[in-house]
Amino acid sequence: MSLYPELQRLDEERNALNARISEAMHAQFVGRRVRVNHYHGSFTGVVRQVGWHEFSVVVVNDVTGKASQRWPLNTSNGRPDVELVDSPTEPDGGDV
Repeated sequence: MSLYPELQRLDEERNALNARISEAMHAQFVGRRVRVNHYHGSFTGVVRQVGWHEFSVVVVNDVTGKASQRWPLNTSNGRPDVELVDSPTEPDGGDV
C-alpha cells in the first residue's frame, strides 16, 4: 500500500496514457516515409521506431542512413518537425 494513494493513482493513469500515446505513434509513424524539418533544412527518411523519450520517433535519413530522434509534435520555422510524405520524393539528405 502506498503512503501517497492519490499520487500512486495519478502515476498509474499517466503510465496508461503514455502507453496509449506510444501505441498511437507507432500506428501513425513506424514504417512510414517522412520529411524532417529543422532549423537549417530538411531531409526525408523512414520512421524506424517510436523513441525512448515521450512523443518522439527515430527517423533513418534516406541519404546518410543515420538515425536521429525527432519530435512530431514540435515545430521548426512554422512547420511540423516530422511530416508524413504521401508519395515518394527524391531524398535530399539535408543536414542532421
